[in-house]
Amino acid sequence: MSYRITNNQFDKFKRDFNGLVELYRKEYSVDTETDWMRYEKEYAKRLQTAMKELKPIIREAYAPLCNAKIIGRPSETQIVDKVAYCF
Repeated sequence: MSYRITNNQFDKFKRDFNGLVELYRKEYSVDTETDWMRYEKEYAKRLQTAMKELKPIIREAYAPLCNAKIIGRPSETQIVDKVAYCF
């Protein structure tokens, strides 16, 4: 069983919903100061962890390229450097 709503009904719902969200934010949200030093340390740690997890995937991705027959003049840049440059 499918229900269809009109654009006017959807617009009314959207206005009502946005009003409820604003009301909720006014009543229950708490403004807090951001500790930027702690935030930057956590961000750096997450970034390092992500790169550690990505390194084996990057190696696996460029392994077939290393075995491919190169046509034309040899490149001055290694394939590893080209792939790592994207990150």
